[in-house]
Amino acid sequence: MALSIVALPELLPVYSVDNPSLAKDLVAVTLRNDKLSFTEALTLDRYSLVALDLDGTTLSPEGVVTARTRAAIHALVKVGVRVCFATGRSFPESRQILSQIEHYDLAVFVGGPMVVDTATGQTVVRQHMKTALAVELVKFFQSRGQPACALQDRTAAGFDYLITADVPLHESLAHWLVVTDAVCKYLPAMALAEADHSNTLRVGVVVELATATWLQRELDAAFGERIVQHMIVPTQTRTKVAGVLEVFDPAVSKWTGIQQVARRHGIADEAVIAVGDDFNDLAMLRNAGLGVAMGNAVPAAKAVAGRVIESNAADGLAKFLEDIVRARAEKPGSVTPENEVCDPARGTTRELAANRVCRDGSTNIDSP
Repeated sequence: MALSIVALPELLPVYSVDNPSLAKDLVAVTLRNDKLSFTEALTLDRYSLVALDLDGTTLSPEGVVTARTRAAIHALVKVGVRVCFATGRSFPESRQILSQIEHYDLAVFVGGPMVVDTATGQTVVRQHMKTALAVELVKFFQSRGQPACALQDRTAAGFDYLITADVPLHESLAHWLVVTDAVCKYLPAMALAEADHSNTLRVGVVVELATATWLQRELDAAFGERIVQHMIVPTQTRTKVAGVLEVFDPAVSKWTGIQQVARRHGIADEAVIAVGDDFNDLAMLRNAGLGVAMGNAVPAAKAVAGRVIESNAADGLAKFLEDIVRARAEKPGSVTPENEVCDPARGTTRELAANRVCRDGSTNIDSP
C-alpha cells in the first residue's frame, strides 16, 4: 500500500492511499494532517453532496459570510462535491447571502417545502401546506391574540406574506420584513382566515419568548402529530427576546428538500453530509449519511449529529469543508462543472440528473 502526499494551493497536504478498500486495516494509524487524520480523510472522501444551513452555520455570528467560508465552499465545488444550501429563509430572503457566496445551484428554502434553482430563480419543487390546515393555524394564532404570518411562494402568489392587520407586529418581525424587502399583504383577522391559502408554505408568529413557549404547548394540545413546529430564538434581537415559532405540514422538512436535490443529481442519502445548528436542522442531521452540528448548535442538534465541529465564530464550517477538500483532492472521476460529460443527443451530466424521475414518481413542481 503506497502513501502519497499531494500539495494543494493554500491548503495543507493530503494523505491518500492507492487502495482505499484497505481502510479497515488502518484504524490504528495515527498520521495527522493538521486536524484531519488519515482515516478521517478516507471517510470524508465518500460524500458527494454537502447540505449547509445558513443562519448559525454558513453565516458568522455577525450575519455575514467570512472570506474563509466562501473560499472553502468554492474549493469544495471545484473538487466535485455538490453544495446545497438548506435554510428556513425564503428564496427572496436569501438572495443577499447567496450574492456574498456567489454559488448558485439547487437549494432548499422555507425549511423544506421549496427547492429553487438559484441560478435561474426557477422553482423546481413546491409542496404547499394543506389549505384546511393553514386556515386552522391562522385561526388558532388569531384566537389567542397573535398576528398570524403565512409565508407564500412569491412567484406563485405575487407576495411573500399574508399577515393579520389587526394586531401589532413584534418589533423583531417588523424589522425583519424591512431588511429583507418582504412584500406583504395585510388583511383583517376574518379576511385572513378566509383568504386563498393555496400557496401557503408555513404559518407562524414572532412573539416574546415566554408567549412562544406557551403557544408551543397550546399547539401540541390542539394539533398533535398533524403539524411539526420549530421554535427558534434569534441570536440578534433589537431589544426584547423574541421567539420565532414556525409551523409546518409534517410531510416536509429540510431533509425532504435535500432528498429532492440529491435525487436530481443521482446521489444516495448515504452520500450526503448535512451541517446545521438549530431545531429545524434535526431531521437532516439525523437522516443524512453524516450529520454535523456546529459548536454553537442547540443541545438537541449536537445530540443527533454524528460529529460536532467548531462554532461559527471560529470559522468551524470553513475548517470542516477544508477537511473534505483535502480528502477529495485525489479522488478520480469526480464530475465538476469544468469536466462534466456532454452528449449533444442527451444533454450534460447535470441536465440528465435534473430530469431524472424521483422514486416517488414526481418531476413537477407543486407536489401534493
